[in-house]
Amino acid sequence: MRPVARMCYDHLSGVLGEALYNALFRNGFLIGGDKPELTTYGEEELVRIGIDLAPLKSSPRKLVNACMERDGGKMYPHIGSHLGGLLLSGFVSIGWLTPMDGSKDLTITPAGRDGFSKLGIYLPAGM
Repeated sequence: MRPVARMCYDHLSGVLGEALYNALFRNGFLIGGDKPELTTYGEEELVRIGIDLAPLKSSPRKLVNACMERDGGKMYPHIGSHLGGLLLSGFVSIGWLTPMDGSKDLTITPAGRDGFSKLGIYLPAGM
């Protein structure tokens, strides 16, 4: 069974990571398909919810890419590179996700469930 929220290196994967990837494109935060780019609108909205994107301006690290998670013979995209890392650390910082001790799995908090729904990400109650 695919994890709901999990760390892939320094970014978010699992069902939530894929849902976030899709929502960021659907809502106009990202454009570009195979070569994603953060839009001005996306940057403004992510900063508004509390994600610190200042490190993007001064890093030699690739800004954003689609990282792929393999599960059950299928591939699932999620946001990788520098933006992916900043999103995960930001979601932990603003209290939407909590790391589980000794695991790569993450718990979605009630504040996170509400926040992700405002981004257009709706997870079943049991997740």
